[in-house]
Amino acid sequence: MAAPVSESDAAFYSFCCVMLCLYIVPAVLFTVLRLVQFRSKPSKLLESWTLSLTLVGLALSIAAFWHCMQHLQDVDTTGIFDPYEILQISDGASVREIKKAFRRLGRELHPDKNRHDLQSAHSRFARVTKAYEALTDPVGIENFRKYGHPDGPRSMLLSFAFLSSFSGASGSGSAPLFVLLYFVVIFGVIAAAVYSLHRSSGRRDRTQISNRTAAQWLDSFHDRLSVHDIVELLLSSDEMTLTVGGEQDLLEAQQRSKAHDKILKKMEAAKALPTEAVARIKKQPHPIARENMIAVYQYWRRNRLTGVPKPAWIDMRLHKVLLEMPYLVDLFATMAAEQSVKRAYPSIPLVRTLGLLSSLAQGALVADEDALRDQRARLSEGQELPRLNITKATMVVADEPNIQPGDWITLEFHVTREHVAPGASAAPASTLWDAVDPRIEFRKEHLWVLVLDKASNRVYAASKLKDLKRDVAGRIVFEGPGVSGRFDMEVRVLCPVYLNIQASAIVPIEVEAKSHVRILGELFLPDERVAWHVNAADGASDARKGPRVVGQQSVFENPWLRLKTIRFLDLQGRERQWTGLERTTTYPVPPEKRALGDDSDACDAVVVFPFLTQPGAATQVILIRQFRPPVGQWVVELPAGLIDDNELPEHAARRELLEETGYSASRVLHIGPPMVNDQGLTNGKCRLVLMEVRRDADAGGAPVQRLEEDEMIQVLVAPLDGLVPWLLERQHSQGDAIDARLYSYALGLQALPHELLSA
Repeated sequence: MAAPVSESDAAFYSFCCVMLCLYIVPAVLFTVLRLVQFRSKPSKLLESWTLSLTLVGLALSIAAFWHCMQHLQDVDTTGIFDPYEILQISDGASVREIKKAFRRLGRELHPDKNRHDLQSAHSRFARVTKAYEALTDPVGIENFRKYGHPDGPRSMLLSFAFLSSFSGASGSGSAPLFVLLYFVVIFGVIAAAVYSLHRSSGRRDRTQISNRTAAQWLDSFHDRLSVHDIVELLLSSDEMTLTVGGEQDLLEAQQRSKAHDKILKKMEAAKALPTEAVARIKKQPHPIARENMIAVYQYWRRNRLTGVPKPAWIDMRLHKVLLEMPYLVDLFATMAAEQSVKRAYPSIPLVRTLGLLSSLAQGALVADEDALRDQRARLSEGQELPRLNITKATMVVADEPNIQPGDWITLEFHVTREHVAPGASAAPASTLWDAVDPRIEFRKEHLWVLVLDKASNRVYAASKLKDLKRDVAGRIVFEGPGVSGRFDMEVRVLCPVYLNIQASAIVPIEVEAKSHVRILGELFLPDERVAWHVNAADGASDARKGPRVVGQQSVFENPWLRLKTIRFLDLQGRERQWTGLERTTTYPVPPEKRALGDDSDACDAVVVFPFLTQPGAATQVILIRQFRPPVGQWVVELPAGLIDDNELPEHAARRELLEETGYSASRVLHIGPPMVNDQGLTNGKCRLVLMEVRRDADAGGAPVQRLEEDEMIQVLVAPLDGLVPWLLERQHSQGDAIDARLYSYALGLQALPHELLSA
């Protein structure tokens, strides 16, 4: 018969059973799932090393669990205090039976009769005595009822439960060593499992990108992105260049630079790639990004590159590209859709991005005859290419009979997949992903819906539809055109999993001009105009006898600014003080001009509002982004600068525009009068100068700034139509501050009636 197990050992075996169950239960579920998945192909079960390891681990775990359960059957429960069990009587025994049992056991267990084992005899006799007290002594009975022992409340020491052979009772001192070894093994196994999962998956979550990548995409996005721009941007992101091998992979890729050059030379010789693509690969500084680009372009043009060698590292890079890049393209398309709407961009960048999904799925960069033929040949038996039809598309403004500039328009549409049987859903597409990852979500026939202005190709809305049913109904709310007129709005539906699969419908809308002229006329009724003139006259009367400056004193001065204390009289004639600033570079108006009534008052600076016009393109605005130390951040503002001595405002405006932006003004549209600027702090004044910058569509090269050493200025080009939301987006996404004059002017342009703007 096996020796009884102590309570400490039993606790340890119980703990082991619990921990083993944490593995056994999910392992059993995983095994059952695998058996169900491969029930039609049992031979593949033996080829799966993951399942084999799981079965081995499961067998060992079940054996260990059974071993622990066997030990738990032999637990020594003598440590549990039960007076009836100790006295060997029933729970309903009388006092007489209790005393009789105590006398009998007392004679048997008394130490005088068990001198051969005094220590055990003393222990057993003491337990019998305590049991008798717990059933007969009033105090013992009460303590047993409350605390489960006749001695009353006792202290308890809680500790870890280990096998008795590892306890420190024998003086071996091995318990701390065992504790350390135990946790090293546990955490080592966990770390190994996490590392294995990370290595097998490559990345934890392919649907997420780093903040650095998101910022890089946002900065690089513009309205003329080419396909090669997008490919290079995605394949050089951290998600594609940071590998599990880390520095070792990077070093190996650097050592293969000569192999890169040889492959590129053969690609050039085969004339299978555009010159732009080859040049980009050569200039790419990151070796892993360069290998990614070589792999994906060779994949797309494989039919024309049969003579070009294909080393093992190309297959390795291509495998990662095919698994990772679709998620990046989808995320970039989402960003491109959002930014195209906010920046009033044409649909070209977004459509090119969605086309990359088709290129990855069908293995062709261009939808030429060969690519379309291969796409049809790839279809399984009985499968058809998608046939999409927009059966309904309407645009209205909720609860309004008409559409006015800037209204939020609701598009309701209905798309039918004519290749899908009624009541069924679209089957997974036939793609080249089938051999890489058959379960990838990009095999599904998801749709993208774009709302465009057919004339300008501007994107007004874009949304992804994941509904795979034959008939799909959708609803998109978007901000309509900001000006009045007739617009042919195109609703375009694309299926990015196939090449050249799309449908479109034209929805004409009439945007009516708001009746601002009538409203403005109502604001200035004759009586109100008279009242205003009376108030103005009263103000002039007050000015003759009212508040005025009576004295100034300089407190501090440097070559640019002067801090001064200003003494003035208020309306009651009391003298008060104000602290203000003035520029030392302000050039006063000569007295002879002032005597002639010339409105050329003292003026510090000019502020330029430059309109950029190009043939066949919407008017844009040239802005600057300048770091301003007093604000402590970048500020989006208009080009501006100080007027030099004996310099006309127009000349100063042309000079500042050329220096800060590199653009030359074609003509001056308007020069405003001197206006106070931040009048609570300074007496500075400026003139607003409106200028036109004409630029031909084929003008080569970017304008060159002529900045001073301490100037930190970047040039921005913003849409005139939608300038306010563009500024708000800059503030939200880039954290830029917005100049008050720029925002006020932009807001005025937005609120100005269209008929006044075009007059």
